This record gives sequence, C-alpha cells and structure tokens, in this order.
Amino acid sequence: MNAPLLPHNSTAQLYRNALLAVLAWTLVVAGSLAWNISQQHEKTFALAKNEAIANINKDFAFRQWGTSHGGVYVPVNPATNTIPNPYLDVPERDIQTPSGRQLTLMNPAYMVRQMQQNHADLFGVKGRITSLKPLNPNNAPDEWENRVLQSFDRGVRETAELTTLNGVPYLRAMRAFMTEKGCLKCHGHQGYKVGDVRGGVGAYVRMEPYLANERTGIATLSITHSGIWLLGIVGIAFMARRGARRTSERNAFTQALQESEERNRMLLDSTAEGIYGVDREARCTFCNRAALKMLGYATEAEVLGKNMHQLVHHTLADGSPNLMENCHLLATLREGEKLFVEDLLLWRADGTAFPADMSTFPIRHGEGITGAVISFHDISERKQAQQVLTRKTEDLVRSNAELEQFAYVASHDLQEPLRMVASYTQLLARRYKGQLDQDADEFIAFAVDGANRMQRLINDLLTFSRVGTRGKPLEPVDCNAVLKDALENLRLSIEETGASVTSDPLPTVMADTSQLTQLFQNLVSNAIKFRSDQVPQIHVSAHRQDNEWIFSVRDNGIGIAPEFFERIFVIFQRLHTREQYPGTGIGLAVCKRIVERHGGRIWVESEPAQGSTFNFALPAMPEKTRE
Repeated sequence: MNAPLLPHNSTAQLYRNALLAVLAWTLVVAGSLAWNISQQHEKTFALAKNEAIANINKDFAFRQWGTSHGGVYVPVNPATNTIPNPYLDVPERDIQTPSGRQLTLMNPAYMVRQMQQNHADLFGVKGRITSLKPLNPNNAPDEWENRVLQSFDRGVRETAELTTLNGVPYLRAMRAFMTEKGCLKCHGHQGYKVGDVRGGVGAYVRMEPYLANERTGIATLSITHSGIWLLGIVGIAFMARRGARRTSERNAFTQALQESEERNRMLLDSTAEGIYGVDREARCTFCNRAALKMLGYATEAEVLGKNMHQLVHHTLADGSPNLMENCHLLATLREGEKLFVEDLLLWRADGTAFPADMSTFPIRHGEGITGAVISFHDISERKQAQQVLTRKTEDLVRSNAELEQFAYVASHDLQEPLRMVASYTQLLARRYKGQLDQDADEFIAFAVDGANRMQRLINDLLTFSRVGTRGKPLEPVDCNAVLKDALENLRLSIEETGASVTSDPLPTVMADTSQLTQLFQNLVSNAIKFRSDQVPQIHVSAHRQDNEWIFSVRDNGIGIAPEFFERIFVIFQRLHTREQYPGTGIGLAVCKRIVERHGGRIWVESEPAQGSTFNFALPAMPEKTRE
C-alpha cells in the first residue's frame, strides 16, 4: 500500500530532506572532529613548550643567581669534571684557601652548562646555553641555534619550534639572556654592554610521550564523534520514519521541516559564504563561522540577539548614516522579497569596513514574514583586481596615445629634416664623386647610406605604430584573394629567385584586408629572403581547430634555432647583419602586432637548416556571419 501524501510534500521528498540532513550532520560532526584534532595538536605543542619553558626558567634562575654573586668558587676536582675554566680570563680565577684547598671561579655560563650536562637525567629535559660569541667553543651554536640567536638581535626574545634530532621529534625552545652588570666581569672585554643580547638558554623536550598522548586523545575524539554522528543519524532516521507514519501530525511536522530545510539548504549551498539569520525585528538568531570571521567577532554569543542593521549596515561609504528605511535587510522583512545587492559596505567589530555582495531571503510562516536569512561574501580581492585592470587599461590607452603622438612627430617633424639631409648628401655624392680623395667619397657614401637607412627605420616604425591606430574595421575577408594580392606585390622577388609559392584553399575570416595582406606579404617575403642554397619552396595552408583557424606558412629556408623563437618577434631585433640580409628587423614584429589586433596569436616551428613554419591563429567566424 502506497504511503499517504503529506499536505505540502511527498514521502519521497521527506526522505530526500532526511538525506540532506544526514549530509549536513556529517559535515558538522566532521568539522567538529577536525577542529578538536587541531586543538589537540595545539595542546600537545603547548604542554611540551611549557615543560621546556619551565626548564629554561630554572636555568635562568640558576644563572641569574650566579650572575648576582659574580660566579662562585668551588673546589677543583677533576673527578667531577670541575677544573679551572680555560676560557675564563679574569683576575683571581684560581685561589687557595688558608688550609691549602685549591678553588676555581665558576662563572654563570660554566655553572649552567655543567648543571645541564651532569643533571639532564634528573630533569628529563636536555638543556643548552649558547652564544654567537662564545668564550668556550663547546657553547658554539648549531644551525638552528644560530638562526634563533640572530633573531634575538632583531628583537625576538623567545622561540619554540618542533624539529628533529637524529630522526627523533623534539621541541626546541630558547630564550634570550641579556647582559647584566655582573656579566661584564667575564665578558666586558668582548664589547658587551648592559642590556645587550649575550646569548640564549635553550631546552630540548622529547616529543614522543606527548605524541603518544595526542594519538590516544585523537582516537578518543574519533570514537566519541563517531558515536555522536551515529546518534544523530539514528535520530534523523527516527524522525523521518515518524513523520511518514504519523499523518495526524503532518501539518505541524511539514512546517517545521520546511523551515529546517530552508535553513539547511542555505547553509549547504553557501558554505563558503557568511550566513546569518534574523527575526522580524532584525535581531540575529544564528551566525555561521564564516560570517563571524568576516565581521570580526570571536563567538556567536557576541551577535545573538543584536540588531544586525546597527552592527553591520549602520553607515554608508561616504560616512553618512544608513537610515533604517533604506536598509536592504529591513526591506526584505517589510516586503517579503528576495534581494541581491552588489558592492554593499559592511562594517566589522573593530570599526573597519569591507565591500560585499549580499543576498537576503525571507522566512515565511503561513502568510506572515517571521525573519530572513542573509548570505554575503567579501569582494575586496575582486575590487582590487578591477582597480588593477582599470589602471592597466588606462596605462595602455596612455601608451597608445603616446605611440600615436610619436608616430605623428616621426611622420612630420623628423621626415622633413631627414629628407633634406638625404637630398644634400646624395647631391654631394653626385657632384663631387671622384673630385675629392677616396676617403671623402667613402665618407659621403656612408652619410647617404645612413640617411637612407634612417628613412627606412622611420617608415617601418610608422608602419608598426599604425597597426593599432590606423587599422580599418574588421569585415569578412576571403584569405585566398588576400594571399593573391600579397603574391602579386611580391611578383618581382618571386621571379628573381625562382621561388615556388603554393597554397591550399583558405577560409574567410573577420579581418582588416590591408593588414592581412601585409601579414601574408611579410611572411612570404621573409621565406624568400632567408632562403637556403635550394630554390625557395613555400606553402600556405589553414585548418580549423575548435573556434579558430590555424594558418601556416612553411618554407625550406635556413631555419631558426629554438632559443631565438621569441626574439624574432621583437621590434628591431635581428639575427643576422645587414650585409648578410637587408632590412630593419621590424617585419615579424609588425606581423605579431597585426595578429594580436585581430585577437589571435603567432608562433614559429623551426630547426636550423631544416626550414621554418610560421603559424598564426585567427578567430573563426560564427556560423550566422559566414552565411
């Protein structure tokens, strides 16, 4: 017999809700277990650190007692390793009593070190006293101690870290000890002054007993959390079955389940966001950890029952009060509508604010609004990224404007005097050639050649700068016709070299016709220029790949070494001398600029003496555009 339907939901929906509750309960218990395990780790560290600090305090007290007395005299006894300190150079280090006993002065460092060495088993903790400028080489620091002592010179006074010694885990702690007046008796000659860092007193605590207790604690936590989880699952299952059975209580149960389902779904769908709930008076009813962290509160108790408008919405970005009638939260409570607000200013407990996106969802009971659930997330990083993008865009616009201004100056202010220099140097070459000595003819020829090369450089630079500033709007262009025009422009070079230029059928793309012609012309011209001893063989092809066309211009020329693949696309970068191959080195830079203006990319595949293949990708036209 089929289970009867609930008034507002089906039994299947009830079990689906129970499954969601199981998932939510599992997440809560797992989160609690993870947090408690982290607390167990912190507790283990704290206990070991406390033992180390206690041992250091004992050593400090012993050392300070010795320092306050300027050290102590003890009988010399090699059997107990009590011999005169060879590193202590002070008057009356060794004295003799009236009865003839030999006494030697033990300075505080000597006393502490001997106590640490001789009585380590008594305290169960290894001790160390060390310094960056030790009198006794045995007090020289190891690598870890050296790093910590250097941090003391920068103002740190105490350090505790987990490390290993010979593969065994230890907690190492060290505290700086300062130069006191009594220390100057033994160490004044080293340049120390009262208040300087003399060194450090350290302690080594074996971690294995603490780790064993930690493992026991974690096992206990796992068992108790498993039991709690199982009890929760049993409770959820019981409630689900009870809800399906007790039809007389369906209405009340369905309403409670709907409220619980809405709240759980919000939490589950927004686990990475801050979430809190309010009642009809905008007082906080719950607040998740993410919201507490973003709003700067340590515990939920700090916000429960507080008016959330007054806590987080009270002031606008310009510092003026945010009136309650304009509050988005209160609008949801009044009107019962879901709202999404972008770039809203929220205030933390410490008085600072951050931008956020916020969504509000009303909670209904019958026909009335009983509260709302609010979710939000911090968008500070997104706004910073937008600001960086805006600055870069402004820099790009400014750079393009400066480039266009330079092109204007080059085309007007530089061309005219350069033409005059070129004209007069050419006139000198024609009129006085052979009338002066050979050096004069050579110098004039150099001047003519330099002026002509300068004109070519300026013209090429103008061509490069105008790719982005003088380009025509993109329109459908038949690449077969464009290639034909480019080859016609190169007809003389093709005939002189006997080059063979072939092509596959090419597509139609959105492009600037003149710039695409120049692109093909530059690539084919380069293939002819950088030819090998063989007759140039050049082939142009294209194939579709995803949403772009990949064009290839393949030749059998001299090839390019891989380390120069990036350099050849940089303006005025040449791999050969002008005597070997003429030109200014701007052709491939222009090709790269044209391709990038069309939203594409260009690269080369080549090996020396094996020819080259220049590839460039252009976006494919949408189907409707091609039709």
